[in-house]
Amino acid sequence: MQSNKNAIDVLDTLTPFTVKFYKGDDFFIQYEIKIYKLGNNFFADNISPLYYYGTKTDSVWTVKLTKEKKKICENFIKKAKSLPKECPQISTVIENYTIVLPHDTIIIDGECDWNKVGFYNLLNKLFAEKFKELSNKRKQLEKELNSKIYGRRNVLNLHAEQKRDDIIILSRVNDSKCNWEFGNDFLFRSYCNDIFDMSKSEDYLWNIDQGTIYLIIQGGFNKDQDGYISVANYGGTFIVENIDENYIQLKFMGR
Repeated sequence: MQSNKNAIDVLDTLTPFTVKFYKGDDFFIQYEIKIYKLGNNFFADNISPLYYYGTKTDSVWTVKLTKEKKKICENFIKKAKSLPKECPQISTVIENYTIVLPHDTIIIDGECDWNKVGFYNLLNKLFAEKFKELSNKRKQLEKELNSKIYGRRNVLNLHAEQKRDDIIILSRVNDSKCNWEFGNDFLFRSYCNDIFDMSKSEDYLWNIDQGTIYLIIQGGFNKDQDGYISVANYGGTFIVENIDENYIQLKFMGR
């Protein structure tokens, strides 16, 4: 006689739910995940936040839940039901869960011990493949940006007392004493330090995950014979408003 084990395995014990998770101090992030059933399958939507690569954003992520991912959801709900409504506030960071079930709503405030099955575990494991795709998109964008900025460039409209929102132009035309050079592996050199000192700055990076493309030139440092490190010069942060191989328009944000 055939065992009923396989029949039992396919029975769903998972209940649809929506979880909203708020976390922050001065700045709060709202996360929202929805678990729902369509036909015989369960799905998960990552509703917020949306994740950026440069100025582009992925839409709502949707994944079909495997048996393992359904178990992760079940463990999350089981743990949530076992926790008190309020937990001690250990740090200045505020945490709040609102979990809406078909016939119940669970609200949890404070820094509870989720025993490694809390929200971030849920988010990262349900959407692991999507985060990998996002990482690849960001790496590809960085590669494209590095290719466009590579080489020595004229710096126009640069001043000793640079003001926020000032526009700076980087040009391929080599007819100026003021130049910045961008090399492989994010290397940076400045050749106009009498105007805007970045003489000891050695590298740059991109910030491309907030809906805006930022070019960040790192500060420079001195190291004395005793190994003590001190700031030699500040760097600079710029919004990239336009970029191609021959012309780059930056908006200065500060040092």
